[in-house]
Amino acid sequence: MKRFFKSKIVGIAALAFGLAFLVGCGDDDDFSPVSGKQGADDVESSDSVKSSSSVKSSDSEEPSSSSVIPASSGDLRSSSSRVSSSSSNNPPDDPASAIEINITTKDDIFNPEIDYGEMTDPRDGKKYKTIEFNGQVWMAENLNYADSTKSTVIKGNTHCYDNDERNCELLGRFYNRTAAMNNDACIPGKVCNLGDEPVQGICPDGWHIPSWKEMYYFDWAVDDRLDYVRSANGWGDGVKIIAPGLDVYGLSFVGMGEYVNGRSTSKGLYSATWAVSESVYSYLLIKVAEQRMYVDDISLEKMTDNFFGVRCIKD
Repeated sequence: MKRFFKSKIVGIAALAFGLAFLVGCGDDDDFSPVSGKQGADDVESSDSVKSSSSVKSSDSEEPSSSSVIPASSGDLRSSSSRVSSSSSNNPPDDPASAIEINITTKDDIFNPEIDYGEMTDPRDGKKYKTIEFNGQVWMAENLNYADSTKSTVIKGNTHCYDNDERNCELLGRFYNRTAAMNNDACIPGKVCNLGDEPVQGICPDGWHIPSWKEMYYFDWAVDDRLDYVRSANGWGDGVKIIAPGLDVYGLSFVGMGEYVNGRSTSKGLYSATWAVSESVYSYLLIKVAEQRMYVDDISLEKMTDNFFGVRCIKD
């Protein structure tokens, strides 16, 4: 997957101006003259973190409908480019202050400074927090739907971490590609045509699996601010110390781990969420880890028995 590059036109006059600007502003460590954005260490006050609209500048940071739209999912930035530069990813000096995955209720995952919305899945009555981000309404937690009598395709195609239902209640449920896309033709590792977007998949009516184009805008809007999407609780495994996320956007990505080759792994260290690839020959995932957040397009043959989380976006 190719890295998405922002084009730059550099002339002699612009270079001279840039040098003069750097000389005049060389002592300012809180602003990047390259990106025009505040550093990831600058955290808004609790009064300003009530919604995504109060955190992000609609004039400069969010791509509008008139922005350049990628020609293909190949224009998404690759995993190699998604290493966060935020110093808050470094473990704190005092291990006792680090966060381990000690969540006891779902409320432990969410940012208490944010006013979340809520939706109810009419299929089973489960309630989910929602958040508006970049002009769209996202589920702020992973889906936990498992009624195989209503959705027969998911029978045998979902798991909880360590096969413990409590983990599904707290962190969400793992789905393989067949279950996530709610399509028995989508056999793991095989080509399957999902049709026109949006793809509802296993999401409730009126909601859908994120598309590759929506992931482009997600990637653009988040940029390198990994800590802004990671939950404060739910990271670390009791051995590896991971500093808490800031969860400024309220997306509350938690370290749910994954289920691969019949085994639960990486709880508290890693999270991956299904998306719809532009190509029928690949999978698309949103991956959030300790120091990286990226959108990954992976060829079919590399993923034959993998289960990940599902986040739905409102139609």
